[in-house]
Amino acid sequence: MDISSIKPQGVSGPKDNERVSDKKSKAKTTAGKTSASSGGDTLSISTEAQKLSRIFSRISSGYYNSPEVLKETAQRILNELDKQE
Repeated sequence: MDISSIKPQGVSGPKDNERVSDKKSKAKTTAGKTSASSGGDTLSISTEAQKLSRIFSRISSGYYNSPEVLKETAQRILNELDKQE
């Protein structure tokens, strides 16, 4: 009986003594994007996503509940609506 490898040629995984989770991730910010890489994988977070994250954090912390911030936010919304007319 002939037993052949089922692993495609040219494809390699982690070495026997290496785990993917053991590799250290490196993070850097370039041109408004945050990137993290581990081996050959890369994750980039856009500037817009970073801004949204900051807004969600402020909402969670109650930042927008102060009277001063509510007044300023309402004024900015009114200004934007006036521009559209």
